[in-house]
Amino acid sequence: MLDVDYISELINSSCLIRWLSCMDMRRLVGRNVQRIRLRKRLTQEQLAEISGFSQQYISGLEKGRRNPTIITIYELALALGVSHTDLVRPDKQA
Repeated sequence: MLDVDYISELINSSCLIRWLSCMDMRRLVGRNVQRIRLRKRLTQEQLAEISGFSQQYISGLEKGRRNPTIITIYELALALGVSHTDLVRPDKQA
């Protein structure tokens, strides 16, 4: 049986809200990396070679499964030839 009060408390908790925001940010960065990479007609392998990150890392990042550091975002932006702010800028899906 579901405890409605417990679920309500969980939904309203700041921890859950921060976790969901973090998940949204992971997806946002991943979508932006993928969009820019494809616009520049790069494969994941090519971006991996340019950036120094593995293709597996790039794939996980684009799927929103990785939690990139600020330094990682900056290095990916350099590899893509864009500003680091372009990777965290909200898109139409945000």
